[in-house]
Amino acid sequence: MNIFSQQLKLVNKAFSAKQLAEFMMFVVLFIFLLFGFLFERKPGGGDSGIFIKIAQGGFNMFFNNEINQYRFTRTFPSLLIGTALRVFHFSLTPENIRNAFNLLNAVAIFIALHFWLTIFDFFKFRLTTIVIWFTGMFVNFAILKFSMFNPILTDTTAFMIGTILIYYFFINSKIKLLIFTFIGAFTFPPLIVQGLLLYIFPYERNNTIEFNEKKLVLPILSVTIYLLGICIVFFFLPEGLLQKIINRIPAGINYSLLILSIPAICYYILKTSGNLLSLDYYKAIFIKYIVIGSFWLRTMVALSIIVLVKVLTFKFASQEIGVNPYGFLTTVLISPLQNPFLFLLSHILYYGPVVILIIFFWNQVSRFCNSIGIAFNLLLLFCIFLSFQSESRMLITLLPMIILAFTHHINTFKIKQQHLIIFILLSFIFSRFWFKIWETGMQGNYLEFPMQRYFMNQGPWMSNTMYYVQLAIILLCAIPLYLFVKRSRLNSE
Repeated sequence: MNIFSQQLKLVNKAFSAKQLAEFMMFVVLFIFLLFGFLFERKPGGGDSGIFIKIAQGGFNMFFNNEINQYRFTRTFPSLLIGTALRVFHFSLTPENIRNAFNLLNAVAIFIALHFWLTIFDFFKFRLTTIVIWFTGMFVNFAILKFSMFNPILTDTTAFMIGTILIYYFFINSKIKLLIFTFIGAFTFPPLIVQGLLLYIFPYERNNTIEFNEKKLVLPILSVTIYLLGICIVFFFLPEGLLQKIINRIPAGINYSLLILSIPAICYYILKTSGNLLSLDYYKAIFIKYIVIGSFWLRTMVALSIIVLVKVLTFKFASQEIGVNPYGFLTTVLISPLQNPFLFLLSHILYYGPVVILIIFFWNQVSRFCNSIGIAFNLLLLFCIFLSFQSESRMLITLLPMIILAFTHHINTFKIKQQHLIIFILLSFIFSRFWFKIWETGMQGNYLEFPMQRYFMNQGPWMSNTMYYVQLAIILLCAIPLYLFVKRSRLNSE
């Protein structure tokens, strides 16, 4: 026992508490990702089958125009995997490609962790704050479970690239920001928007433009535009086209609760955008940037990147669009009508209890983003728009920015050990790393069990029964988190 104590003292002298905590973060991720890899993996099919074919076909599929335009913008990880397997003389079997994707996802997660810990040097977060951040960022269904269970997707690589974009934004490395934006444009569609906004509006340590939160003109206008869009979709589109749009929600609209769904999404828009949309703020931004020559140069470069991506897509992709902007827009409009606040429920299930805490601290989160500058303001609005739909995967590159804002706010809190333990335990439970999703021979109606073992984790395919059950669970879990928030505020420094 004395020998152990002496060795522990030596370790404490050699490494700081922060360094030991960071090391433990890597160890925890390694253990749980390895467990996820060995525990279970989803059989190929759907998007996974397409990405396997791209890895096998390589650049020949480009020259033969075999990939539709939407999937063309998600080809980078598959090409990287296929090229690596060829270089190291591995056969391009589906199993080898799957294992390579598992490895790529694990490496991407570790790289993202490294970059985030580097970003934290800017903010001087306390150790307890970093632990909460790590739990919120990595201990969730998206990272601990889904990245290993269904690895042949571009989500985890996009998560890494999104992190790298934020890092190069904070250190003002514009060339590297553009390089990874271009790579991101062929990994995950939202990344090109994220990267170019961060490039056009660089980080300023002393942002002098203040935000007036009292005027609700633009938020109310946003609600009005949304309601107008819904009216156009339901009352002016041809019946056949309307049904085609509704069919994009696999589980369908729960019309019995429609009277609650519409006020719910209107309240959500008003609440989330109230601290972000301001005419005075945007007027001040416009006056500031219109006279800056470098702003117009960066805008031209950004437009050139967009044109280049479009030219390459037109040249090497097929004529099939895959997902057109009009179809995506209408899907975003009607997705919140599936069930009241289903989109928020899905995001909590996918990213864990940290989303509940972000809801409680939304005013502070939006203020932090405004203080960073117009880039974070616009990205947060973009994130709100994407969050209307309940397929939470679409937020994987943007939610880390919001978790950073939340973490920055709670850095002044005196957090009790028992509250921290409760948050960590809830996060591990919500990650469902322990839950076996896939059963041998699993088939049937995806709105019923056993198929709901998988689809209850994906909002558009969640049955009404599982919506009610999981909503009740989340409301119960919100109680200790609310107490955590209330008492931490009272004890803040």
